[in-house]
Amino acid sequence: MGKNAVIPDEPHHMIKHYEMLQVPWLVGTNKNDGAFRVQDILKDPALINQLNTNWDKYGPLLLHLTKYSCKDPVQIANRIKDFYMGKSKFGEYSINKFIEMITDRFFLYPTEMASQEHSFYLRKYKQFVYRYILTYCGKKSFLDIMNKVNPKEEVKSTLGMKSLNPRFSNKQNDAHGLGVSFMDELLFLFPSPKLEFAYDLNFFGEEAAKVASMMQILWTNFIKGGDPTPIIPGGTEDVSPWGTWWEPYVKGTLYYMQIDPEMATQDTPLKEKEMNFWKDLPLFENRDKNIIRDEL
Repeated sequence: MGKNAVIPDEPHHMIKHYEMLQVPWLVGTNKNDGAFRVQDILKDPALINQLNTNWDKYGPLLLHLTKYSCKDPVQIANRIKDFYMGKSKFGEYSINKFIEMITDRFFLYPTEMASQEHSFYLRKYKQFVYRYILTYCGKKSFLDIMNKVNPKEEVKSTLGMKSLNPRFSNKQNDAHGLGVSFMDELLFLFPSPKLEFAYDLNFFGEEAAKVASMMQILWTNFIKGGDPTPIIPGGTEDVSPWGTWWEPYVKGTLYYMQIDPEMATQDTPLKEKEMNFWKDLPLFENRDKNIIRDEL
């Protein structure tokens, strides 16, 4: 807090002027991060009807497109809808397309751009970015908790904590079935007897336990030394003592770790077609200029 509590400039401008901490960065997303937003929308038939019958009005609102983010919010909203939804209407039968659109807009593309900028400007300090995507869906999700009749009691009983998040006010009973959503990585990263409802706390047990154990090891390594899979003194690069090598995300390779039972670094760009689509949109955030934020 204090006099520097508010960011004085656009983050990408500060990065380009090296006005950020010159430290390694571990960052990632979950495959279906947008599911928590889509789930709430699908519960309200009125909202679905508005999106299907008056997209020009509600589409830009849904995608946070205003005069401060592009010259023509309606045109951009329609381009995005056509790319992801095609001729499909919003509803249960197009839910995966809807989730992908929201995930890419609010989670994946911003993370991808931030990763590229950080990795480029951190080279000067010989520091690296480590990128990941969690694709493994365990037995339980925060969306399940949000669907309980009494979510506050469910959170308290299963996680041993109180909920102050208004999104836990959902009243539905049905299981979500929407993939790996926002915050689900926390179920794997923080071991606790309270999490036995999600997986057995046994590394040699089921897949979810293995994913949790590997994530805890890699995150701990990164916290200690800035590298999730460091070479142990006296060791070699031929065999990883951690069961995998997590290669840094750098220009020209864009490596990232896919978090699943295989735990392997991927050497192809993550969703290259979709990321190029967003990069080519005439959004002010894609320009090398300051953006006026209407929420500030």
